[in-house]
Amino acid sequence: MDFVHDQLATGHKLRVLTIVDIFSRFSPALVPRFTFRGSDVVAMLERACKEVGYPATIRVDQGSAVAMPNASDTRFAVLSSLVAKLTRM
Repeated sequence: MDFVHDQLATGHKLRVLTIVDIFSRFSPALVPRFTFRGSDVVAMLERACKEVGYPATIRVDQGSAVAMPNASDTRFAVLSSLVAKLTRM
């Protein structure tokens, strides 16, 4: 799971949330948006998990785009602690 960044000819910055199974190279989600909140990422992950099942691990690069905890969103707090546990295995 990572973000890809680009810029349109108009100058607007675009982010694409990419979720890829590194074994099969299947991508259950490529979500382009101008802005993402933690709750947006959680919603996309929940939708992908409902469609293809929950992964055994989630790999992230620990970049600033992924490390955006929001204390008011308990779903993101649970997800971020799950990601932290799974990436340290």
